[in-house]
Amino acid sequence: MLSRFLRFCRHVVILTQEELRDLIFRKRAMFSLLLYLAVVSVVVVGLVYVEERLRPSLGFFRNDAGATNQLLDWARENHFGELGRIFTELGAWPASVVISQLLFLLWFPTLVALVSCDMVAIDVYRGTLRFLLLRTSRLAYYFSKLFAHFLLYVMLYSITVVALIIVSAVRDPLFSFSLYAGPMALNALVLVSFLLFLVASTQFVSCWSSKPMNAVVRLHLLWIAFIGVLFIAPWASPFWPTISTGLVAPVFGYEWQTVIGMLVWTAISCLGGLAIFMRRAL
Repeated sequence: MLSRFLRFCRHVVILTQEELRDLIFRKRAMFSLLLYLAVVSVVVVGLVYVEERLRPSLGFFRNDAGATNQLLDWARENHFGELGRIFTELGAWPASVVISQLLFLLWFPTLVALVSCDMVAIDVYRGTLRFLLLRTSRLAYYFSKLFAHFLLYVMLYSITVVALIIVSAVRDPLFSFSLYAGPMALNALVLVSFLLFLVASTQFVSCWSSKPMNAVVRLHLLWIAFIGVLFIAPWASPFWPTISTGLVAPVFGYEWQTVIGMLVWTAISCLGGLAIFMRRAL
């Protein structure tokens, strides 16, 4: 039993390395990743410019003495006490950190859809899956795909965060690592769990599809369905406010609600995709 488990782990590690290498050097993936890095470079410079040059006029995010926080004033006037607490906390964070988190939530779903939509469907479409499974198990193949794609996006996220910190340290005269470390750690906590859910849900759709183009269409339909369910039965959607609040404002315990919610939806997606894949004809 132990030897079988060790063999499974060895297969997962080897296949993960091969898939990650293929992801980095695949033409479509390389184009998407280079485009991502180009966009990120522009965005990072823009965020640092906002933090450095426009800080005195950013009343939207400020709550220091003598400043007017527009969001906080609006929350107080409309009796949203908890929302006011969140605005007060985020107002103490660097504006570039707050804005970058919103941008991550917008561009990572698109990037995952472009690069990973055919993570399983491509092997089915080419007919290479049967040959791959001659040297490993379906279970090892499935989880190696999940880990490889997840590691890719974690690395991209890490590169972006490091770039933002370095550029901020060089350009912003008021930069303090302690000011950035806490907010970025909280953002990373929720965003990594969000990335895991994105990859798992994309893999579920890819297992469901026989052609890469079908996977792209179905993936977008799945996200539209999640949005639709949000209005009918909010608790049955990953966009449920109890879960999604922490993605934007990982403070006051919302971050742990988000992490748990994303892990639950990751498990649902993994089990659903695995159930389809294990029964798939080669």
